[in-house]
Amino acid sequence: MYVCVCKAVTQAEVDGAILGGALSVADVTRVCRAGGDCGACHATIDSMIEGHCHEAGLLRARCADRATQTERRRLTIAPSRAA
Repeated sequence: MYVCVCKAVTQAEVDGAILGGALSVADVTRVCRAGGDCGACHATIDSMIEGHCHEAGLLRARCADRATQTERRRLTIAPSRAA
């Protein structure tokens, strides 16, 4: 099923973005382009984010904290090569 018809982004792609740490519509848009055109899908994307956080047993704020901690771990494990 398409979540974002404008950009032809499927539910699976949005789910993948959220599972990868996207916790806002803007984050999802950066990862998979969904929500980057007319905005009609923003409420659906937001609901999907809430659903993933709820399934994880976390409030959205705690879910965001968890994603931030995961990102810090990624940066620690694989620091940027920029000199």
